[in-house]
Amino acid sequence: MKKLLINHGWEFSLCRPDEKPEKFSPVDIPHDWLIYDAKNLYKDGDGRYRRVINIPDASKNYTVRFEGVYQDCTVYLNGAEIFEWKYGYTTFNVPLSGVHEGENLLEVTVRHRHPNSRWYSGAGIYRSVWLTEKGDSEIIPDGVYVTPKKTPGGFVTEIDTEVKGCGSAEIRHTVFLPSGEKAVSASVLAELGDEVKTVSAVLSEFSPKTWSPEEPNLYTLKTELIKNGETVDEVTQKIGYKTLEFTTDNGLYLNGRPYKILGTCIHHDCGALGSAVNKAAIRRQFNILKEMGVNSVRTSHNPPATEFLDLCDEMGFLVDNECFDMWERPK
Repeated sequence: MKKLLINHGWEFSLCRPDEKPEKFSPVDIPHDWLIYDAKNLYKDGDGRYRRVINIPDASKNYTVRFEGVYQDCTVYLNGAEIFEWKYGYTTFNVPLSGVHEGENLLEVTVRHRHPNSRWYSGAGIYRSVWLTEKGDSEIIPDGVYVTPKKTPGGFVTEIDTEVKGCGSAEIRHTVFLPSGEKAVSASVLAELGDEVKTVSAVLSEFSPKTWSPEEPNLYTLKTELIKNGETVDEVTQKIGYKTLEFTTDNGLYLNGRPYKILGTCIHHDCGALGSAVNKAAIRRQFNILKEMGVNSVRTSHNPPATEFLDLCDEMGFLVDNECFDMWERPK
């Protein structure tokens, strides 16, 4: 399995709706084209992105992962439409069926039509883009679900992993300490098939340092899909161990102690920088919130960027991860 960040090497052209682009200019992703015209932040337009991707082995399975495109987009491969995605705040994966060895042209048309929200949305491929190469067996994207559970001696780690492919495989989970030493591990054997299969495992009890906004202790979980002694796919992520209890009489308990939430709402953009994800800018925002005494954030009003949530884990923020602004009634 290979995973490559392809944020560089793109070209971009902006035109009015239903017009053809006249001139392309180099851009880096993440990119928000609306912020460049501060006097007209909500104008309609079609953004056209294109990038050449090199495919060394067309027998492999290739996927392009877009972490966020605002708002309504269509993806083309070598001139043929292969995918559509309408919602601007969720990640989506595009299988590249029909690639050939050598250079292939990837194109994305993004349509921005106003009005579409009550806040500044930005427009374009405003989060990162990844190219993955996999063989005949894989861990499904976002397919590792971790549930730490408190025990008398510490915590056990319950893990469900979604996999598919062919033949027999070992799914191995390992938790590493911040020092890099192995804390606990477990392996499960499974028969893979064309349908997605969930494989469950429970890691042995151990005594990690708990996570809290004051002490955001994190561990590394590596999940490997192993066939014939070779790792064919893997997922590495940061995890923390904590307990939360909500009571009607005494409020919230974090790790067994009363805890007062001092929270604020924060939108996905970085102010005058626009909505293109900038980890350094988000870190700056979070440092300011820490100085204010904030220990919790509510994402307003949509699924946030990966970098946002990673920084919450790292810097110590509880998160109310809001999904949608409205469900049934319009504004």
